Amino acid sequence: MKNIKKILIAFMLFIVITVSAQKTSKFSVVTKGVATSILFDKDDAKVVEIASEILSQDILKVSNSKVLLNSDSSKNVIIAGTIGESKWIDDLISNNKIDVSKVKDKWETYSIQVVNNPTKEIDKALVVVGSDRRATAFGLLEISRMIGVSPWEWWADVTPVKQKEIVLKVETKIYGSPSVKYRGIFLNDEDWGLQRWAALNFEPETGDIGPKTYAKVFELVLRLRANTLWPAMHSCTAPFYSYPKNKQVADDYAIVVGTSHCEPMLCNINSEWESKKMGEWRYDNNETSIKELFKDRTKETNGFESMYTMGMRGEHDSPMIVGEDDSDSQMKLLEKVVSDQRNILDLNSGKNKEDVPQIFIPYKEVLTYYQGGMELPEDISLVWTDDNYGYIRQLSTPEEQLRSGGAGIYYHTSYWGRPHDYLWLNSTNPVLMWEEMSKAYEFKSRNLWILNCGDIKPHEYNIELFLDMAWNMENFKESTQVKEHHTNWASREFGNENAEEITALMYNYYQLAFQRRPEFMAWSEVEPVTKSGKTELTQIHYADEVSKRIESYSKLIDKVEDLYTDVAVNRKDAFYQLIYYPVIGASSLNNKWLYKYKNEFVAKQGRKSAISFGQKSLDAFSRIEKETNYYNTKLNKGKWNHIMNMAPRFLPFFLNP
Repeated sequence: MKNIKKILIAFMLFIVITVSAQKTSKFSVVTKGVATSILFDKDDAKVVEIASEILSQDILKVSNSKVLLNSDSSKNVIIAGTIGESKWIDDLISNNKIDVSKVKDKWETYSIQVVNNPTKEIDKALVVVGSDRRATAFGLLEISRMIGVSPWEWWADVTPVKQKEIVLKVETKIYGSPSVKYRGIFLNDEDWGLQRWAALNFEPETGDIGPKTYAKVFELVLRLRANTLWPAMHSCTAPFYSYPKNKQVADDYAIVVGTSHCEPMLCNINSEWESKKMGEWRYDNNETSIKELFKDRTKETNGFESMYTMGMRGEHDSPMIVGEDDSDSQMKLLEKVVSDQRNILDLNSGKNKEDVPQIFIPYKEVLTYYQGGMELPEDISLVWTDDNYGYIRQLSTPEEQLRSGGAGIYYHTSYWGRPHDYLWLNSTNPVLMWEEMSKAYEFKSRNLWILNCGDIKPHEYNIELFLDMAWNMENFKESTQVKEHHTNWASREFGNENAEEITALMYNYYQLAFQRRPEFMAWSEVEPVTKSGKTELTQIHYADEVSKRIESYSKLIDKVEDLYTDVAVNRKDAFYQLIYYPVIGASSLNNKWLYKYKNEFVAKQGRKSAISFGQKSLDAFSRIEKETNYYNTKLNKGKWNHIMNMAPRFLPFFLNP
């Protein structure tokens, strides 16, 4: 009987603890024009102060009410801090005001809860507790989401809806740990958009992508609950470490800096390797000079959160040059490169090499070396790649899944290279990306997910989907959840009334792009675009695929123009960037070539309708010019001037036919 009593008491306690752990409480952020204040310990990480300032600005944008930082005059406050780094949080823990047992010592895990009478002076507090510095920042920016601020508030001009009063229903819960440890984006192929915009518009004082631009990128990364960036690396952009402030800004925002497959040991070979002074970029005959570069960069980044790419390739995404032409010699040389790099980390990083995040990316010819039996220390993370067009080439075997370094994925939604670029629009189907990343996750690629997103714009939605999956893959078990995610995204950005129609529109957009990306409607410099019939679409009788595709895109144009008129005034600029321009751009590029093919087809038959089709082709080109000019010069008073280029790399298929 006593045992039964004990069991019942234990069960009741379990229910009480469970219910209390999941309780929902109200918290007033703004009441009668007066905003709460935000309290944080100035000895906590810099990113906590930065995130507090971002949240205070977000509250101001929503309510026009100013938030005081570190003023405890208010009876209603937000308290944010990192366990072991914040006196505010540590005092709450020691006074048994909060329980952090499910947060402490976890990776990027945080809780948000309402605490009554946290101190004698404060009546109520919304408490954000982080297991580490990024977790605390994520928690503060979670409150931004709660009050209705989009992560794309600045990068896509998603202007917040005004609220006189802000009262939150806060569910006491734990956020994290994330599904993927390191999550982020790669700025790439920035020559025609991001670099020009930064140099000529946003950061003219630097004349480049510099610390001011990176601060905005890092803020976006934090808002999207990510933690990693591979910086821009083309020769048009000065190397990331050539601006000393860049690495400090990255550390202030708690961003882990890594580099791409052709940038070993955080070194940008495109711009940092000077052959006239340093010799050839060849390890077989210039090992000493190359190791000196690796050593200098390791010393420079000592004390900063970094991720080192191991191995090496040739200059600018080319195969490594070696004296011996056989694969076995190349593989052995690559093994030596990795061994030497690890010795450099051991001696210069301030840590044991096993404790320094390292990745090996079997991309292009490097995959052949790895498949040929290359030996790789098991604490190095294997980062698998897609085939540049969205299909992952290889994943970890059961044996590889046991490696202590784990595995990751480098994925493209933007690509420069043969056989064909796609650098202008975001045309990767979200369901394809989900399918590939789901497989990667099931095959234990959970250490790093990095997305090559080109200039960021216009890849906004796929960036968020990619990083949301990396944050919590449990929310994406079925393909239907991708569509649900898009509808929720559209609802947040443009309101519930248009969300389902916008999702349906974009799903049709992606379906047509999946059949053939807009940039693939004609060939590139490899084959002259003057050769007709490159679409391999028939125009004969009932199977007139050209006309059917024109009709499909005409429906998209009609729909996006109708929706544009319905969107709230404060979201029109956002709609233009996120929906309107990509749809009109893809439709017009298709129509330009499809009407050209119809023009050629009927002209050979001597039919006068060729004139009409030719004019429609020219009109489609003019529409692209018109919309791109508007994007750059009119949108939000020229904020995005130079960001959008309608002809990246100026390839022939972008020309007026």
